[in-house]
Amino acid sequence: MPKIVDPIVEKQKIINAFRQCVLRKPLEKVTVRDIAKEAGISHAKIFIYFKSKDEIIVAYARQIAHLYSLTFENIVTSISREKCSKKESLRNLISELYRIDPDNTVERLYAQIYILGQYNEEMRGVVLKAYSDWRNSLQGMLKAFGSADAESEMRSLLVLVEGILIYRMNDTLSQEEALKIVSDLFVESE
Repeated sequence: MPKIVDPIVEKQKIINAFRQCVLRKPLEKVTVRDIAKEAGISHAKIFIYFKSKDEIIVAYARQIAHLYSLTFENIVTSISREKCSKKESLRNLISELYRIDPDNTVERLYAQIYILGQYNEEMRGVVLKAYSDWRNSLQGMLKAFGSADAESEMRSLLVLVEGILIYRMNDTLSQEEALKIVSDLFVESE
C-alpha cells in the first residue's frame, strides 16, 4: 500500500527547509537541490508541490506576512482591552517583534525577498500586501486612541519601527536598547 502523504505537511517541510538554507547562504545562491537535500526529499519531489524556487519564496513570504499580521492584530486587540498609552503600546509592539524574531532572522530574509520583489511582480504583491496590512493595523491602533492624525502618526511609527528592524541587520541592538529609544524619543500627547 502506498504511503499517504499530506500535501500541506510536505509543503511546510519544503518551506522550512528553504528557511534553513537561506540562514546558511544568500537567497540567490540557494538552489532547489539545496532545499530538497535539507528537506530530505528528492529534487523532483519539490516540483510536485512548487513550480519553482520563486514559488517557494512567495509561499515563505506569505507565511511570514501572515504571522506578522496576526501579531499586529493581537497587539491592537490587546491595547484596546488594556487601555495602554501610546508609548506603552509601541513598547509592546517592539517587544513582540523581538519575541517573534529574536535574532532578526525573519527581517534579514524578508529584506532579501523585498529586493527580489523589485523584479518579480508576484513577490512584490506579497510584500506590498504585508506592508499594507501592517499600516492598517498600526492605523487601527492609533484610531483606537482617538488620534486626530492617525495617518501621519502611523507613518512616524513605521519609520521608527522599520528603522529599528533595519538597524538590527547591521549592528547589535538589544530589546532593552530599542525600548530605551522609544522612551527617549516618544513624547506622550495625552
